[in-house]
This record gives sequence, structure tokens and C-alpha cells, in this order.
Amino acid sequence: MQLSGVNLNTQDWMGKGDHYFKFKRKRRDGHLDDVFVTKGGPPLQTDVIKGTANPTFKPITMPLAHLNLGDPNCELVVESWDWNSVSDHDYLGSATFTVAQVMTAGGGRYTVPFKKDKGGKQ
Repeated sequence: MQLSGVNLNTQDWMGKGDHYFKFKRKRRDGHLDDVFVTKGGPPLQTDVIKGTANPTFKPITMPLAHLNLGDPNCELVVESWDWNSVSDHDYLGSATFTVAQVMTAGGGRYTVPFKKDKGGKQ
């Protein structure tokens, strides 16, 4: 899969932001778990794309079962973050979707709006 952002918010005083995305999976009890590409590896997140509100991230290749545990209706959450070199990174919001929604989208493209919520504690 390949992700991109369009007109992403920023918390920077100057510039357009230094964005990255983190991936979570919603459990049946509503709690969010980190997504891992490999067992014992770091949580899945994109590289930081600096100086743009419209980042396009490198493609991500991983077994689908690692993303959604084999359930196409498992809710996935992508959090949007603004990277900072001298302070905590800024949480900007999240988008929720399922693999089933992406697979039935026309042309293999699926657009999900980011919403500011109370999540994203780092």
C-alpha cells in the first residue's frame, strides 16, 4: 500500500510541517494496539516527509494478516503526526478505515478524512 496526505494540518509556526503516520488496530473492546510488520520489530510508521502539507510516503509491503489479523473488517487507525526536532511531536488527528473498504474502492484508491480527536498520546 502507499499512503499520501493532502492539505495536512501542522503545528509549526513556520513551514508546512514534517509529517508521518503511525498505524494502530482497533480491538473489539475499543482499545488500540500498535501494528507491527514483524514480530518483535518496531511499531509500523512511515518515514518523516519534511516541509510539505502534501506528503507521499514510500510504499509499505507487509503480510495483510499482520495489518488486520486476517479480518478484512478490522478497523485500522492511521494517526497523523507532525515531527519536531526540539520538542515533543505533535498529534494532528486520525483516520479510521477497514481493508474491506479499501478493496471495494474504485481504482484501488481510497480517501479517508483525518479527524482531530483526543488520542495520540506519545
